Amino acid sequence: MPAEAAIIKSLSFPVGLTEDELEAHLQLESDQHIPFPFSEVSFDFQLLGASADDPEQQAVLLVACRREAVEQRAQLLRRAGLKPVAVDVETFAVERSMARVMGRTGAPDDAGEPAALVDIGSELSSFQVLQHGRTLYRHEMTLGSRALLEEVQVHGGGVAPEAASGPHGILSDDDHGRLLVPFVEDLAQQIDRALQLYHTAGQRREVNHLWLAGGASVLPGLVERLAEATGMRLALADPLHDVGWPPDVDEAALAGMAPGLLTACGLAMRGRA
Repeated sequence: MPAEAAIIKSLSFPVGLTEDELEAHLQLESDQHIPFPFSEVSFDFQLLGASADDPEQQAVLLVACRREAVEQRAQLLRRAGLKPVAVDVETFAVERSMARVMGRTGAPDDAGEPAALVDIGSELSSFQVLQHGRTLYRHEMTLGSRALLEEVQVHGGGVAPEAASGPHGILSDDDHGRLLVPFVEDLAQQIDRALQLYHTAGQRREVNHLWLAGGASVLPGLVERLAEATGMRLALADPLHDVGWPPDVDEAALAGMAPGLLTACGLAMRGRA
């Protein structure tokens, strides 16, 4: 479920309430937290432990969305011959993947420093700041990679974009730069704007490291050009790093797709993170 379709709130309730009692409270107070009728809602909640501000209160994470949105996705899975067992929010799936990525030895989160993640989508991209694998701030960016990838593929003779623009690809250096530079400039501007909004929202911790994800992130030269344009330390977010594979799996092909699989990997890690 996209984050935009879900309501995510952290609430406080007295310590000692059972899960049944909490559920009853949430239903009773639903009009305070959910902007549509409770009869149209699918919701879940999770206990987060004692409140840092008041030991007599416990923090509860509430997640809700329209039941219709859940059912639409469940129907698609059934038509594909699959059995839906859970619906997750994309933000949480990405957090699980990034907790693994950022938890590796040498990753910037080792020092507890926040880092940004830019996930380049086809039509839109997302920017979020994470610390210890949890999202501090999230922002949608109105920039996608569809036009860039189509141009690269056209100029590369119809082969895959990453192959067309690679060191041994069909694209000339001039074509590669001409196509990539405008995209990098636009993306760098949107990242700068997102960082400004992050600080405007009251966040004081500086962000100096940026993880890059999404299908277009593997285009040769993108990481280097974006690092130069933003002045930040950049790395590809690879949730499959150090994963053991059976002999019949094409590891090289998976490595090229890995930065586009954050959500999928996070869903696979559900219940195991």
